[in-house]
Amino acid sequence: MGPFLAAVAAFALSTGGFLTAFLAFLLFAGTMGALMLAISLLVGASQNAALRRLRGSSRAIQRSASVLLVLVGAGLIYFTLDAGTFQSVFIPG
Repeated sequence: MGPFLAAVAAFALSTGGFLTAFLAFLLFAGTMGALMLAISLLVGASQNAALRRLRGSSRAIQRSASVLLVLVGAGLIYFTLDAGTFQSVFIPG
């Protein structure tokens, strides 16, 4: 958020002076604070429902992650053994 705040402050300073920049900073800070508070409250309120859903499907998540890890491992072994294919896929040229 730093670059956005710097851009808002610099623009406000260049167009309206210190008071305008200070008011822009207060508006920016208030908006960001309100958004963070709202998102935190929504995450806190929905956490129980999400955890209940995840508990019910934990077996499927574990199996999917296992299959994905095996595929990634096989790909790493293949690309390690065949450097030419690795270069043609990831370093075209």
